[in-house]
Amino acid sequence: MHSATAMRRSRSAVHVLICLLLIVVGAVGSSLVQTGGGHISVQGLMIPGKDGAVASADLFRPDTATAERKAPLIIVTPGFQRTPDSPGHDVLGDIGSMMCFRRVHTNSCASAISRTVIALATVMACWIPAPAAFGQPTPSASAPTTAADCTAHNGVWVVVDMPDEPLTAGCAQRPSDGMDALHQIGVDVRQPPSQPGLVCELQGRPEDACSHGGYDKSTRQFWSYWHATSPSDRWTFSSKGAAQYHPVAGSVEGWRWGTGKGFPPRQITTARKPPAMPPERGHGSGPLTTIGVIVAVIALGAGGWWARRRQPRQDTE
Repeated sequence: MHSATAMRRSRSAVHVLICLLLIVVGAVGSSLVQTGGGHISVQGLMIPGKDGAVASADLFRPDTATAERKAPLIIVTPGFQRTPDSPGHDVLGDIGSMMCFRRVHTNSCASAISRTVIALATVMACWIPAPAAFGQPTPSASAPTTAADCTAHNGVWVVVDMPDEPLTAGCAQRPSDGMDALHQIGVDVRQPPSQPGLVCELQGRPEDACSHGGYDKSTRQFWSYWHATSPSDRWTFSSKGAAQYHPVAGSVEGWRWGTGKGFPPRQITTARKPPAMPPERGHGSGPLTTIGVIVAVIALGAGGWWARRRQPRQDTE
């Protein structure tokens, strides 16, 4: 009898440890989902209402959002008669704590493990991100497809050039500045957090350029900014940044990854669709990470199945 009791307590301790581990992993996973892998800041807000009532909310702000490059405003408020501190706010935490430590019904902890595995699998699936959390800019379908047609209709022709081959080209309609012109032709613009206004990557190219401020010290290359009065005119190196420059109707904008003034962009006269964004590094989008997530979910599922099978035997001892 003493041996059976000791074994039952040992198994119960294992179940509790498994539940605690799932709670921790679920909490970390949900935090990664909420913050987009650390690329979205979440700020608590208190919004005053009628009769002195105050509503709590969360403001989500991506780290790429600046005064020059605006992003959608996202504010999330809790559901009916709920606050962020209400019981049940952390679903994964509730499943673990309520079910594993209140073992009132048979197979309660095993059931908790199974539910948590499902929730954790959902978190992991959501954590493997789409190419852009806030929507990839897309060029207008009705925009002119040649430089001559674009500038003849008071548009601004935009060229983005790489050393190996042109990246993209398209027509922007009445852009407010150089950044807006890029956005209109479907180019994702990224800037170093420490230097807003400086372009470090265009459509994710070159990869990891933002990690060193958009300037490659070994090759002395960076994104240079150019202008031309017409598609047939020569390029002029810009004396202003893209956020400060206002393109003239009928003119041409150019970007070139290179060493600066001696290497202007090529004149591309027909529209080119921007290539797909490269996979985000460090966000779990690689094949090895995906395989790891699948293996982890299978292992957790096997643990839940094992707990279900062992629980009836404990109850009959």
